[in-house]
Amino acid sequence: MLLFGLYSTPEINQFLVNVSKRIQLNCKVGSVFIAWGEDAKNELESFDVNPVWLPEPNPFQKHISLPDMNYTSRSTELKYDIEWIIDVERQFNIPFHDPDMLAQRAVFAIDFYELLIASIKPKLIVLWNGEQLYNRVLRSVAGHLNIEVVFIERGPLPETLFLDETGVNAGASFINKHISSSSPGSCRHWSKRVSKYLLDNNSAWSQPKTYEENKLFKKINYTPERRIVFLPLQVDADTNMIMYSPLFSSTKELFDRVAPIYAQYPEVIFLVKNHPKSKIKVTNKDTSKFYNCILIDDISVKQILPICHHVITNNSNVGFESLLFGVPVIQAGSSFYQGSGLTIIVKSLCEIDRIISKLMAGDLPENNLQIEAQNFMAGLWDKGLLEDIKEESAVDRVASSLSAKLNEACTIAIPEASLSRIMVNQTYMYADILKLYVELQSLKEEAKIIPRLYGHPVIGRVWRFWRKYINKNI
Repeated sequence: MLLFGLYSTPEINQFLVNVSKRIQLNCKVGSVFIAWGEDAKNELESFDVNPVWLPEPNPFQKHISLPDMNYTSRSTELKYDIEWIIDVERQFNIPFHDPDMLAQRAVFAIDFYELLIASIKPKLIVLWNGEQLYNRVLRSVAGHLNIEVVFIERGPLPETLFLDETGVNAGASFINKHISSSSPGSCRHWSKRVSKYLLDNNSAWSQPKTYEENKLFKKINYTPERRIVFLPLQVDADTNMIMYSPLFSSTKELFDRVAPIYAQYPEVIFLVKNHPKSKIKVTNKDTSKFYNCILIDDISVKQILPICHHVITNNSNVGFESLLFGVPVIQAGSSFYQGSGLTIIVKSLCEIDRIISKLMAGDLPENNLQIEAQNFMAGLWDKGLLEDIKEESAVDRVASSLSAKLNEACTIAIPEASLSRIMVNQTYMYADILKLYVELQSLKEEAKIIPRLYGHPVIGRVWRFWRKYINKNI
């Protein structure tokens, strides 16, 4: 059995559903998809998949009260590192993400995943990102049961996908390794892919409409003798910022550090763009403190990059996109592209002034950034670490790779001690799910809800397993 834990774009989800169907056809191995929330459930069902799911609000993202069972004290009984599991979510700085509440969610999730895994016995787990609380729980449960995990994440271009056995972003296996391709076919493929990317307005996130060139230049006060420096901001609550940003706890901090430096250069136009998903933004009030700083939230990244002198970023994907335009990049955090040797990496705060000064003095990289960035992607593709999901044979390649892992994996055996504990915890699991539903509904509908729960994919699947186990062993 293959278990997918997904939270991605519709295109990537559809691709992985197609991969699972190919594996089932070729290897006679079924797949189970976990979907959290009604939207994810509906999307997967539109792909002819019946996912295991719990509707929103789920116990990992919303402030709901769990049953009387003391989850926090129970966390000491479990052989899981609860502190590690909740660490990233604790740093999101969200009011209801206090340690006790997060520990409750972690223990609840451990119960859920242990029950699910004991029920379906997956030999391989394909997991999105792997760093949010619910994914860290699944990683921990898989680790205890020696189940291999393959991590997936958005690739550097739209409709591309990273696949890695170690992790994603700066946690990937290829970090700090110089990777390129010697295959002419791979290099040609990614050269064509990049050429197409450079001509359209698609980026990792949706972009505003494009301006006519003269209107754009007027809007940002651009003339050929001036130099554009671009700072793309990020989502501070993203795992990329929380885990791989040793110098700055927010991109606003990065802005506050570098904006005064660029104000020393009268030839510079310092452009700043908020991430469209960010809730904490740099405002016009912030940029107005500096005469040469302009906020460009209504301008597409793809229109700015071709005229940039250089880009400064923490570890945004826009940093890699900049390389594809041949633009030098100053990188303050850790990223998947740091091992490419193409960026200027800031190792300490005191280095920033010196690095900016050298770039402004004309000390620019001599290598062809665009060609080397393309070869970097081609090298990852050759190693099966990056996939172009629009390419015709992509489904077959990924299905073949996952099938090989399935064939090598052993059938899992749930230890008797774990089975005993899981049997006790299932009672609380059912109570939790019932309580979640009932809390969300009026008393008038309670009689209608409870019968639906027992036909629910999670409860139904797990209950059938345990009924069989109890009849056999007790």
